[in-house]
This record gives sequence, structure tokens and C-alpha cells, in this order.
Amino acid sequence: MKATFFTAIAATLFLALPAGARPTYEVLEDGREVAASMITLPTVAGGVLEVLGCTACKRLTFNMAPQVQFFIGRQEVTLPEFKRHLASYPSEAVLLVSPRAQMVVTRLTAMPAK
Repeated sequence: MKATFFTAIAATLFLALPAGARPTYEVLEDGREVAASMITLPTVAGGVLEVLGCTACKRLTFNMAPQVQFFIGRQEVTLPEFKRHLASYPSEAVLLVSPRAQMVVTRLTAMPAK
């Protein structure tokens, strides 16, 4: 009974702390997970990437940052290697990363099944 009472008091005091005493978090990047078959990659790294989920869906268009990075798992690869990999595994999940609220891709990661 005493333990429950002290726990309730401790929880009340914690919740009464001013907002500045609590940690704040800021979102820096957006991430979208899509299937490899939904992506149309440009021929050069600074081009335009398109994502189409279905024939009736709206096409999403992203600019690719000049310094865009391509990964297969944790291994960084070139754009041609990345394109070959996605062509071989069209159902594989791909993570598109962009700065928050911007349509600019900075990182693409193919996530092979384990």
C-alpha cells in the first residue's frame, strides 16, 4: 500500500516538471519504404526519381541530391550497381530518405531480406 502511494506521488511530481526539464526531439529526416518495382531511377545521380505505387495512384517525384548515397544493406554502392540490384530483386524493400518536408532524396537503401 505504501509503495503504491509513493509511486503515485513520484509520478505526479515528474508530470508536474516544467516542459523545459523534459527532453525535446527534432525530426531531421523523412523516410519512405517502397518496393523496388515502384521506383524509376534516373540515369545520373542528380536526376529525378519517381515512385508509383499503382496505376491509379499519384506519382511522387523526387529530385536526387548531387551527393546522394546508395546502399545495399550496409554496403555503399554506385548508382549503376544499385540499379542492377533493384532490377534483380523487384520485390525488395527500399528506404528513401530526404530532409524533413523536402522532396529531395539524400540516401537510398535496399534492404535485403535476411
